[in-house]
Amino acid sequence: MRGARARGGGLFPYSPAALAAGANLLVAGVGSCQVANQAGTFGIGRAVAARVNTVFMLATFGGGAAGSLAGSLAGAWLYAAHGWRAALLAAGACVAVGGLVAVAAGGRPAVPTCVPAVTREAGVIHPRIPQGES
Repeated sequence: MRGARARGGGLFPYSPAALAAGANLLVAGVGSCQVANQAGTFGIGRAVAARVNTVFMLATFGGGAAGSLAGSLAGAWLYAAHGWRAALLAAGACVAVGGLVAVAAGGRPAVPTCVPAVTREAGVIHPRIPQGES
């Protein structure tokens, strides 16, 4: 008997616990990214935060839907044509490209263009309108 590794099943090929752990890690990662992005959005001041948050949420849901569609179509084609390993390698390549883009950005904070450069210093966003005033 050669085991699950010889069949290409991975570390825990039929484990519901591993599936649940992976799904929870995915949810935690996406949630923490959204909280971090919205913290920057709300830090730019009340005058534009609502509009920028609207665009952010539209891009989040629209991009998620478009990515799900494209990923499922491409993944289904890859799986049918070349098998499971090709689909996983393609997903890994997409993650690697995303990592390279993040590294190429050089750690610069993404600041909306509606905030003048004079309100930014050393990566900190200062609201144009003091908090508590409208």
